Amino acid sequence: MSASIPSEPGIYPDLPFEVYTQIDAVNSSWLKAALSALHALHYKRSQDNDTASRGMLRSAHCLMFEPHNFLRDFCWYGGKRDKRQKVYKAHLAANEGRTTLNTAEINDAVGMASAAWQSDVTGPVLAADGAMTELTVIWRDEATGLLCKGRFDHVVVTDDLVIITDGKGVGSSDTDAVGRQAHKLNWLMQAAHYVAAACAVWPGREVRFQLLGVETKDPHDCGIYMLDDLMLGAGETFRRKRLNLLASSLSTNEWPGRYSAPVYLGYPDYGLPTIDTEDDIDFDTESDHG
Repeated sequence: MSASIPSEPGIYPDLPFEVYTQIDAVNSSWLKAALSALHALHYKRSQDNDTASRGMLRSAHCLMFEPHNFLRDFCWYGGKRDKRQKVYKAHLAANEGRTTLNTAEINDAVGMASAAWQSDVTGPVLAADGAMTELTVIWRDEATGLLCKGRFDHVVVTDDLVIITDGKGVGSSDTDAVGRQAHKLNWLMQAAHYVAAACAVWPGREVRFQLLGVETKDPHDCGIYMLDDLMLGAGETFRRKRLNLLASSLSTNEWPGRYSAPVYLGYPDYGLPTIDTEDDIDFDTESDHG
């Protein structure tokens, strides 16, 4: 690996993603995985397997934020992607380090990026003067002492303001649908992690966070979704709980699961019978016993 792996707090522009992944620090993905200490340990020890859909989203992301690097990082293959076939194995060998896409995936990626750049809402954000993209930041969390890392998709920094824009592929551009996706995928906690990064390396500035969402399928509608203080505060609450969990396990090298004792089953209310409390219902009648 040509670039050295940074280990000190600071701002690291132009750091390859492959180097970023090797930095020994807490990122938002590890926090998302930390449903328990056991889950957190499993995440760190597991191989992160790539998928075709993830490759397409990365390529769309590249075309939105770093289009000049697309041909460096991605390539096309028209046949069946079967590693048992000699022709595909030869293709992989000739394109080591690049993600292989098929025609449909390239079309989706280009469609997403084109829509984002051409939109009257998202286009000006992407083209903002002074924007920095794929910017790596390392900082130390004061409360736990943990070294943390983050990688901004797009950030604009002025003397008194930092605006962070994080790109997301969404199923629907409807704001409620994006909100449900944000809840499911812990985007608030991720947002809080990025805000903490900005506060650490650009102290004294107001920090704003927003999502740039683009539908992954036609018509690739898109929008900017702002997060208010309530949402960011909730994200920080979730983040703080998981940072504390990681700090405790890293200090003791103990990685327990969720539970230390039996618990009652969590069951959805909609799966239980509806009871009219105004009726006098006797659940223990002769008919119940046959």
